[in-house]
Amino acid sequence: MKKQLKFLMPYLPSVICMAVIFVFSAQTAENSSTMSDSVVEAVYGNEYIGSHSETLFVRKAAHFLEYSLLGVLLYIGNRKALNKSTGVCVIISSVLAGLYAVTDEIHQYFVPGRACMFSDVILDFCGSLTGASFAAGIILLYSRIKRNNIERNE
Repeated sequence: MKKQLKFLMPYLPSVICMAVIFVFSAQTAENSSTMSDSVVEAVYGNEYIGSHSETLFVRKAAHFLEYSLLGVLLYIGNRKALNKSTGVCVIISSVLAGLYAVTDEIHQYFVPGRACMFSDVILDFCGSLTGASFAAGIILLYSRIKRNNIERNE
């Protein structure tokens, strides 16, 4: 049992992120629009509330960013839990997030006023791939800098 928990612990942040995504997806269209409008107001000002282009940008940016974060968290979890190469961890992380995006869009189909959109799945997958790749790049860069500092000190 301890071995199973030790394996699953690196994924806890990813599961929390998925739960937050689920809660956002469970909002009715009216509640989701209110949230989008408040972001549009904060970013663009009062005169753009209800503007289709700004609201659409905020909604799509939210999709991309939340799945970028999920990609980062899944990548970190996979690096800790699996003994796989960087590229394999990026692919596994992106595929897992992409599969979650599919279930998320199916979930939204059953929420009043929401829709199931394949374009959002693609956007979510791209966000997760970007996030996982970014995390991999940062970790590889950090490892290289650390290795070079150790070599210099020897």
